[in-house]
Amino acid sequence: MVELGSKSPYGQSFDNSVFIIPAIVILAIVGWFCFYLLYNKFLYFEFLSHHF
Repeated sequence: MVELGSKSPYGQSFDNSVFIIPAIVILAIVGWFCFYLLYNKFLYFEFLSHHF
């Protein structure tokens, strides 16, 4: 739990999943994007090597 606030009884707390779930989503998007770029780069060079 992440505790926010002061010593007042009205402090806020967030569960760790509030930070973990967006981090997983961002890592998945970045991983997919890197894979997509590397895969397309590989296909592009394969295309060039067969045609030239």
